[in-house]
Amino acid sequence: IARADDLLVRLGGEELGWVAHFPGPEDVTRAAERLHAAVRDRSVPDLPPVTVSMGVVTAEPAADRDPVTAVLSLLSTADRALYEAKRAGRDRIAYAAGRPRELSPTS
Repeated sequence: IARADDLLVRLGGEELGWVAHFPGPEDVTRAAERLHAAVRDRSVPDLPPVTVSMGVVTAEPAADRDPVTAVLSLLSTADRALYEAKRAGRDRIAYAAGRPRELSPTS
């Protein structure tokens, strides 16, 4: 699902970050749904199912903004969306304000 130019990082604990460029919000939604489904479809006999909660945020690059401040702001926004997904029942995707619909675990 991740591509060679994407950046995957461990943010702490069980939290991972995926920084990538997508042409538009629909592409972000499709990528998040593919990742969610790929984790859900991985099952190991005799072990409980693995679930994933995601917080998704998108942003246009701003040339006049300090890159460190921009990244920290995006991480903070994604983290809030992640915790919203967890509060909503886990194993789902929550999008930051203005993003596409929340995906339920059965979608």
